[in-house]
Amino acid sequence: MQNHLKIGSNFDYQLIDKIKEINEKHTDSIIDEVYGSRRESARLAARPAFRLPDVDRKTFCEYVKQLKNIDVSFNYTLNSNYLGNKEDIQENENTILEYIRFLSNAGVDIITVTFPLMAKYIRSIDKKSTLRLVRLLILIQ
Repeated sequence: MQNHLKIGSNFDYQLIDKIKEINEKHTDSIIDEVYGSRRESARLAARPAFRLPDVDRKTFCEYVKQLKNIDVSFNYTLNSNYLGNKEDIQENENTILEYIRFLSNAGVDIITVTFPLMAKYIRSIDKKSTLRLVRLLILIQ
């Protein structure tokens, strides 16, 4: 049985080299997915902007391409727990849709979301990417 591991990205090309090395050496457990977000999309991600790497679009596209070259998928996390009120969402809809187009064109394989509305936006643009809908459980004491 082969284990399939997923790791967070720091957008450092040395990480890709290390993944390739590990996968070649340890065929019983392979890293087949890297996940993360960019600072540009912090409003749509679960992590605050200061925690996200400031990677430009061109570098991001090249990074995803390099991962594909070693058979590793990229999972983009658009998993914010708040997109704003109805007016905010309507006001930012074109920006959100443009960003989803960018991710699709960059070759992102998987997009993780928390809101069904975000999944609907993604499906309206990209029918081929895998969607992962993550449910958040909020406990109130």
